Amino acid sequence: AIRDGLDIIYMNRVESFKPVRAVATLGARASIHCTGLGKALTAHLPEDEQAEIANSLKYEKMTDHTILDADTFLARLEETRRHGYGMDDCEFRDEIRCIAAPIFDFRGLPVGALIVSTLIFRVPKDTLLGWAPILIAAAKSISRKIGYVDPENHSSIIQNSSSK
Repeated sequence: AIRDGLDIIYMNRVESFKPVRAVATLGARASIHCTGLGKALTAHLPEDEQAEIANSLKYEKMTDHTILDADTFLARLEETRRHGYGMDDCEFRDEIRCIAAPIFDFRGLPVGALIVSTLIFRVPKDTLLGWAPILIAAAKSISRKIGYVDPENHSSIIQNSSSK
């Protein structure tokens, strides 16, 4: 997905082969406040931009778990930065949980995100969270392919290129 203003837009998907599954319609929009994708795409923006976004959102209630205020949303963005992924724990749709990792461009800004979305009765929360390192690694791999240099690995990249 990508961010467009206060929404995310689903750009691509790989669907489960199971007959009962979570489905994202390509081109569909959802608010950033209630999606893991939205949190992943917002958490790494400059703090003033995060605050502006948080204060501009309408905070529509989608489920009983939806974030409904700017302070809670900003706290979730901090969690997202700390963990490396954003989570939607039945906030957008009942019975659907997801984790999303940001894709960064060459400037280090989030330009997209990858998501794993599951039905809560099919995949336990702990199992989904256990997949987070794989999702984060996949998003970092895509980020590097579009020019992102990870600050944590920058010195090793310079050393590897100078030793060739």
